Amino acid sequence: MRTIYLVSCVSKKKRGKHPARDIYNSPWFKKARAYVEQHLQHADRW
Repeated sequence: MRTIYLVSCVSKKKRGKHPARDIYNSPWFKKARAYVEQHLQHADRW
C-alpha cells in the first residue's frame, strides 16, 4: 500500500516560477512541509 501526504495550498506565495514545494511561504505551509519532510521515510511522496 502506498502512503501519500497531501498539503493544502495557501494564499501567500513567492513571485515568479518555483516548484510547488517552494512557492508557498506562509508559516502554516512551512510547518506542514517540515512535518511531511520529517516523516517522508514513511511516505512515497507528498
